[in-house]
Amino acid sequence: MSNKTKRSGKKYQPRPIKYSAINAVLVAQHPLDATQQSELIDGTRADLYRIRFDPKPLKDDLMTIKVALEVAAQIADRQSTGGESALDVIEDGLRCVLVCKARGALTGSIRFTGDELQLIEPALDLHDAIIQLATCGQIRAATKFLKTMEYQPSFELAKRVA
Repeated sequence: MSNKTKRSGKKYQPRPIKYSAINAVLVAQHPLDATQQSELIDGTRADLYRIRFDPKPLKDDLMTIKVALEVAAQIADRQSTGGESALDVIEDGLRCVLVCKARGALTGSIRFTGDELQLIEPALDLHDAIIQLATCGQIRAATKFLKTMEYQPSFELAKRVA
C-alpha cells in the first residue's frame, strides 16, 4: 500500500496574465465590437426618448447625452482634417443640452423644444457614426481627457447662450 498523503496548505494559484505594451497597442487599435457599439448608441437614444416622452425625465438623462456629445466632439476634434462641420453640428447639440439644463434649473422641467430637437438629432446621428468608426483607444483617450482637471465644461458656451 502506497503512502500517499495530501499536501496541506497548498492552494491553487492561477498564473497572472502578462500584459505587454504590444498587446495594449493592438487592443487600442481595434474598433468596438457590435455589442459595445449598440450599448453606447442605444443608451443615448433611450435617454433622448425618455426626455421627449417620459412625464418626469431625469437630469441624468440629459447629462448622459451631454457626455456622449462631448466624447464625440473630442474624437472628431482629434480626427479633424480641416472639416469643421462635424464639430459645428456637435456644438449645436451641446448648446441645446446646456440651454435645456439652464431652463430645467429655472422651471424644473427638462424638455427640449422643437427647434432644439431639430439640432440635437443630427448631433446624435453624428455621435452614432463616430462611435461606429472609433477605436477603443480613441474612446479611452477622449474619456480620459474629459476626466482630467484641465478640462473645463462648456461654461463659456453656457454664458454665451444664456
